[in-house]
Amino acid sequence: MLEKKICMDFDKNLKISISLDEFILEGVRNFNLFLNLLEMYNNNLTEDLIVKYKKTLDSLGISPVKNEILKQYNLDYSDKDSLNDHPEIISNIENCILKFLHFTEKYEADFIFGQKIEVFHEDYLRAGFFHLYYLAFTLIELTSRDFVLEFAKKFSDSMYELYYQKVITKKNTVKELVDMLYKDGCLKTHNFIVQIEPGKCFVKVFRCMYAEVYSELPDLELACMLDCYGDYSKMPYNNPNLALSRTKTMVEGFPFCDFLYYDKRIFNEIKHPNEEFWMNLK
Repeated sequence: MLEKKICMDFDKNLKISISLDEFILEGVRNFNLFLNLLEMYNNNLTEDLIVKYKKTLDSLGISPVKNEILKQYNLDYSDKDSLNDHPEIISNIENCILKFLHFTEKYEADFIFGQKIEVFHEDYLRAGFFHLYYLAFTLIELTSRDFVLEFAKKFSDSMYELYYQKVITKKNTVKELVDMLYKDGCLKTHNFIVQIEPGKCFVKVFRCMYAEVYSELPDLELACMLDCYGDYSKMPYNNPNLALSRTKTMVEGFPFCDFLYYDKRIFNEIKHPNEEFWMNLK
């Protein structure tokens, strides 16, 4: 039996409540994870990468001086092993996150120390991702674009291995998985069509807040590998019997994303639908 639904609840003015200190700590934690993983592949790159990254941030107008509000929090980074060798970069990372959050322009005037703040979801996405993106973008100068694209996939896998599996509730069927993935926040950050058939599900995303935010970046394929590849990274933790096929994303500049989720217990192999199928999915 075929089941279809359309979600048109995209909300450009969507807001999210965050604790500024926890948000900054998470951003620095992910930065540290990136360096940890990189050191496993080449321990000689970190020093030069940090130097070049500071130059990248300087070109973006990001100050290395500790933010006065963050001084009040006295954030503890003692468990960030890779950054312990480079404490001078921490203020740069913090300020990078604040810049892309648009903290000074939008939120600082109403900020009360110790209380959560409501920020636009677009700013939340930008601030949570751009400091990592520019780290990967800078790494291209020291290695190659091909190396960094592959490394971005491994970084995504590491992120989900460490954090996602702790919170995920495993799903037994494709329908259960899609119902979980495309509800709540996704209903406000994406417009999409879902078509469910026995053992498989097609999801066509035709508006994506991530794509609209990341369109500001110079290398969209890199943005896709750093973020959208996570859709693959999370699959083994949802259920190793469920799989994902996808050939395009809006983050890369395509007009839609073409997700096909399927159950490997039912389909040994599956052919990804052609362009005509997706264009007719309305």
